[in-house]
Amino acid sequence: MLNSIQYHLQKPWRNALKRPSKSLAFFNKYFGWIGVLCRFVLYLLLTPIRFVNAVFYNIFIYGLWSIRDNLLDVCVPKIGGMRHKSGIKYAFFWFFGFPFRLIKYIWMGMLQLIEGIIFVVVDTLIPTLSLYHGTNLESSISISKPGKWLVGNGNYAGSGIYFTMDKRVAQHYAGRSSNPVLIKARVTLGRVKNLSLAPKHVLDYVKYDGDKITEWSINNGYTSVEWWRKDEQWWEYCLVSKNRGNYVRTWRIRVLYIYNLRKKKYERIWGGKKYWLF
Repeated sequence: MLNSIQYHLQKPWRNALKRPSKSLAFFNKYFGWIGVLCRFVLYLLLTPIRFVNAVFYNIFIYGLWSIRDNLLDVCVPKIGGMRHKSGIKYAFFWFFGFPFRLIKYIWMGMLQLIEGIIFVVVDTLIPTLSLYHGTNLESSISISKPGKWLVGNGNYAGSGIYFTMDKRVAQHYAGRSSNPVLIKARVTLGRVKNLSLAPKHVLDYVKYDGDKITEWSINNGYTSVEWWRKDEQWWEYCLVSKNRGNYVRTWRIRVLYIYNLRKKKYERIWGGKKYWLF
């Protein structure tokens, strides 16, 4: 709930930016400083909410799912060769491997706690939201274990990695796969450009040449773009990247958990998620 409150209050005029217009362009050109001032005031006022959200997601949620995965890997190991063993062989390797697993995952848990504390500070200072990304199970494991995201070819409004605040949007995109899942992640969007306020020649690239939007955004110091899909009636966000077709790892996206839409359960990540920092 506080995540939604932070999202709406950090830009309460967002709905006025759904569609470009001459009056909007005029106001942005000559009175844009008012928006900058308002954002600064809101940044200060929302600091307590950012802090509470940071503690809740980085310590409680991230910690909860990390502890679950770590305990399962200690008690019910299914990684490496253990996945292919059964009966006496499984019992033998389980027993003699137990002390090593215990030490490994206690150490892993300590590092995850340190990461959570570090990002409580980061997320309090730098506005960060918990957003959804819809994909398939295989891709979600490929993302969470090495901690790398594919900069895909679906460049509707920019080449990059797409997120949304609205779960139904992520479900829409995930639903196209045979084993759909939702990834919930902490996302630091950085400097965001609403495309309704972009120059007309940039706005004209939407649907046709997202690479041009990415190029313009990066050249002008923006790290993400925001736009209203009037055909679908929802907001989407893209962390722009020039590495189209390649895997990238960034601290700005940190996986919290994976939810399987078909099985209606939270996925266990064998061996644990990739550390956010370490």
